[in-house]
Amino acid sequence: MLRLAVLLLILANGLYFAWSHQIFSELGWGKIKQNEPHRLHQQINPERIRVLEINELPDRNKPAYATSTNVATSVTTSANVQCMQTGNYNDKQVEQLRSRLSALMPSSSWRFVEIATQPYWLIYMGQYANSNMFELKKAELKKMQLPFTPINQGPMALGISLGRYPSQADANQSLNALNKRGIRTAKVVQDVNPDKTYQLVFPAIGSELIPKINALTLTVAGKPLQSCIAKP
Repeated sequence: MLRLAVLLLILANGLYFAWSHQIFSELGWGKIKQNEPHRLHQQINPERIRVLEINELPDRNKPAYATSTNVATSVTTSANVQCMQTGNYNDKQVEQLRSRLSALMPSSSWRFVEIATQPYWLIYMGQYANSNMFELKKAELKKMQLPFTPINQGPMALGISLGRYPSQADANQSLNALNKRGIRTAKVVQDVNPDKTYQLVFPAIGSELIPKINALTLTVAGKPLQSCIAKP
């Protein structure tokens, strides 16, 4: 029994040696070679293989630098958009601009912002009881060669302004000078009906539109666009 086992082991070693050294290769029993010619025989339709260009790849297979190109384009586009503003406009000018801008661009791309009204002080004469007294006082001031502004509307109507000042102190100083010229019935009062003013703001306007908007605003009130900080 031991002899048989030894003979079988010797026979198995001999067969493995012959197989590993390609002795039975002509019978199709040899070891398959792993060098390149045998690999080529194992390929299926190798002539159909070709290298794809980057723009032919599906999005999920594109390398990271391809996506960065889109990001750079987006950044460039954002860099051409900026906040611009112009003003100050009164109510009449606002209506003129509103109609022209609506024909040029969406209303969501611009807005009018009311500017906080600064208090002003008037040297005021009046109110006169009737138009005859009002006209007589205007004639008197013309004869004295004093500049004035008649007030025909609002709560100060049938009155006369001899000057408008940013502070009460400035108004009082001017009134003292007028007193020396014979003006006795004038007084300093705060303007109760100051004009509202507005700024026109474009939160994000493209640089290519700036010349068109400048041309439009200059025809209304002669105010060019200026840079600003966008607010929500």
